[in-house]
Amino acid sequence: MTGKPADPADDDDFSNSPSTFSGLTARIADPNIVENLQLSLVERNGVKKLNGTYAQNVVFHSIDSQLTIDLEHANSKRTRFLDLKLDICNFFDGKYDKNQVLRIFRKGLRKSKTFRLKCPIPAHHLFRVDMLDMGTLYTGYLPNVSFFASFNMYNKGHLYIQVVLNGFS
Repeated sequence: MTGKPADPADDDDFSNSPSTFSGLTARIADPNIVENLQLSLVERNGVKKLNGTYAQNVVFHSIDSQLTIDLEHANSKRTRFLDLKLDICNFFDGKYDKNQVLRIFRKGLRKSKTFRLKCPIPAHHLFRVDMLDMGTLYTGYLPNVSFFASFNMYNKGHLYIQVVLNGFS
């Protein structure tokens, strides 16, 4: 025993997740870049999880993205919880693992056999998202909130994918 507190990203039992997704919108902004984007929410044990596939037509040596998460409180006011611009290749390498939100998503994505951990990303590589959920991300310190997450991917400043998820804890 190391005496370190448990890391929620290491909790593989998501069956009793306090947070769940409730809505999803995925949009291909540039069909010349994206050849496949099929995302859906699948319910398992009362928790909706993200499932789907993605592939692009071109080789990517770097991918710029922006992730924002807004929280809606009981009085319908929103607070920006997270606003990050990140390079997906650095995300794959774990360079954002000090951020608990990104660490949990990366751990969930790594469970997929098709999750690529290095760049460049070859053209036509099919990524599969397998039952990704929020896990224990908000346990204990953000009760009773709704969240809205927006994830945009860019190639040289050009938007080619937009995904919006909402949910609650």
